[in-house]
Amino acid sequence: MGKLSQIKTVKLPVLIIALLSFILSGCAANNRNMSDVAKQLRHNLPVETAVTKLEAMKVESQSVAQYALNLGYLQLVNGDYPNALVNFEKAKQTMASLQAISISENLGSATVNETFRSYSGWPTDQVLVHGMMAMAYLLNNDLNGARVEILQADVRMNKLAESDKDKGQLAFVRYLAGVVYELNGEIDSALISYRMALSILESRTEAIPPSLQQSLIDLTAQIGLTQESKQYQKKFRLTVSKAYSNKQFIFAFDGVVTQMQQAKSTLWWDIDDVYLSVALPKFPRNNYVLSKSYIEAQGHEEVTYEIENIESRAREDLQARMPAITAMALARAATKYQTVKELNKKDNVLGAFANVLTIVSEVADLRHWGLLPSSIQVATTYATTGTLKLSNSYGQQTLGTPDNVSDKHEKAPAVAAIPASSQSEEDDIAPVQQDSVQNSNEQLISRKLNTKSKAARKRAPSEAVLKERQSAEKIPKEDIAYLNYTSNKNAVILLSSLTNKVHIANF
Repeated sequence: MGKLSQIKTVKLPVLIIALLSFILSGCAANNRNMSDVAKQLRHNLPVETAVTKLEAMKVESQSVAQYALNLGYLQLVNGDYPNALVNFEKAKQTMASLQAISISENLGSATVNETFRSYSGWPTDQVLVHGMMAMAYLLNNDLNGARVEILQADVRMNKLAESDKDKGQLAFVRYLAGVVYELNGEIDSALISYRMALSILESRTEAIPPSLQQSLIDLTAQIGLTQESKQYQKKFRLTVSKAYSNKQFIFAFDGVVTQMQQAKSTLWWDIDDVYLSVALPKFPRNNYVLSKSYIEAQGHEEVTYEIENIESRAREDLQARMPAITAMALARAATKYQTVKELNKKDNVLGAFANVLTIVSEVADLRHWGLLPSSIQVATTYATTGTLKLSNSYGQQTLGTPDNVSDKHEKAPAVAAIPASSQSEEDDIAPVQQDSVQNSNEQLISRKLNTKSKAARKRAPSEAVLKERQSAEKIPKEDIAYLNYTSNKNAVILLSSLTNKVHIANF
């Protein structure tokens, strides 16, 4: 009877480990499914299908924030702004509430693995969620909503900078804040935000996008800071822009950020003088090749330039967390080792079983905002009439105003996919009737964006070639769709390599 009691007592921790292993299998499966969607997006999976796949997933409570971030981003680039805002808000509130981790979650992550801890977002996530919400509000023509998110992003970045001045500091969000303030007529605040974006980029020794350069020059001149404006003009070798009535802020989201992988490693545990096996997260080699977009307006061509490399930010966030992740993994492995050693003293069979379970339960936490673009790029145009041609390595879209509609083209359909080989230069810039599209800020482009097809990879120029490309050089055209583009004064335009849509909001 005493032996039976002893066996039951011994089996209890083993059963607990088995139960926890079963639970963690659900967490790991959730992340694998989201990672699979990300990989498929890199190989031309339609965004609508990706949204359906995510919506069908059953998500563990520990991964709610990660799931909402990923789904919200796909909804944003697909033009579903209301639902994107709902999911971003859910993620934002969840991450905020998880700043104080519960004792039970700490215990689970210390004894089983890190997936038992609720995902509270990396510093980049905690800031970028505000930026993506601001973008969704802008495209939904809600300038006040965008302004609120920008203010919240400022608070979050300042809070993160208290422990590390570079932690969570995003040039894209600072630049977007400048755009929001400029659209709202708050020129002083816009200038401050543009200066902050410049400071972040300079601290990283990264290139300054021409659109940011020009905004610094123009706004300082506009509010009478003549000396500062001249300093910027000398520094950037640019002059003050001519008077304009229209200003188009163009944002391009390119690629899908690389997915993390699990790496098995051994660490020395000097208390017992043994090597212990641990599972750690890592990013594989970065194979992303930047693809720029080109905007032709009134005979002048602008190019989108990178303002935020999300690939770099994700790797920086992981690197900053690795000392804590490694220390926790080693402590967890030591706890499991001690459990197995104690069980072996009482029953070799149970000890062997427990050892297998401890190995199976050691899983790296690979959760991150894995559907973000690899690169965020920006450009600014100052077109007052005519057309905007938006081009990249894989195709071209034309947004036109009715001002220069000739009699020959007045009856063109609202969206017409026209093979480039069958069109003349005159036809290439033909705009469409205004009344056919005036009730929609988001227009479908009838072209297939084969970003990862064999043909597309052959066409995609390397970053070195892109740097050497002259601004006047034309991009090889595929299918072209003509869209009407009207603007009261200013506009925000979003392009994404994941979709065949152009998102426009007029202000």
